Formats: sequence, structure tokens, C-alpha cells
Amino acid sequence: MGNDLMKTKIVRKNTPTIAEENGDPGNFEEVDLRIYPQGDKLFRTKIVEEAREVFAAKNRVDLLYELADLKQVIEEYMTFAAISEEDLDVVQHAKEISNGSFRTIEQSMGFWVQVMNPCKDMENHFRIGKGTQDA
Repeated sequence: MGNDLMKTKIVRKNTPTIAEENGDPGNFEEVDLRIYPQGDKLFRTKIVEEAREVFAAKNRVDLLYELADLKQVIEEYMTFAAISEEDLDVVQHAKEISNGSFRTIEQSMGFWVQVMNPCKDMENHFRIGKGTQDA
């Protein structure tokens, strides 16, 4: 496998078999991402890819499928990065104490939102490697 991230991406376990059955065997290799030089970057890129698919979902069914994919990739990345659910819960709780939660009232769907320039800010927000925002 080369170091070109544009040509290298994480795929599901059955993707090589499905591709071959569809007449396009592709070029797949099983690698240990813990020792693969770009492993961390591949995971982060996959998370962004899945988040974009959540953003592009057109209906509830698509949204459920894309959220399931995103959740699975995040869980796999947490294992890869040795981050436990407890670690995440501690940080999430600390952020809620210091910055507040996203909801305005518990058990409601009221949220604070920041009004942005829709063209400029959304374009930058969803570009890989550019201006990320803390959530």
C-alpha cells in the first residue's frame, strides 16, 4: 500500500468480496493500522467521510444507516487510540460543566446555534484539514 491517502482508505471487511463479486476486484490489502504509518490519519479521514454522508442523508432510513456507520468508525477509532467510553464521558462531562451542554433545557430539543455566513463558513467547516471547530 502506498502513502497516498487519496488512494488509500479504510473499508469494511466484506468490501473486497463484494467488489470481486461485482466484477471489480480492486486492490485491497489487510493491514495492521497500529503499525501502518498513516493509520491515525486514515481513521480521522474515514470519520470525516462518514460525517459527510450523515450530512448528505436525504431521509430517515439513510440517516440511520449513515449514523450507524459513523458510530462504528468512531468506536473502532476509540479502540485504535486507546480511548475508553469512560475517558470520553469524563471529558464530555467536564465540557458540559465549563461550556454548558448543547441543549438549552434537559429533555427538550432546544439548542443554541451560531448564525454563520452559510456559504463561507459551511464550505470551510466541511473541508478536510481546514478550519476545524471545537464542539
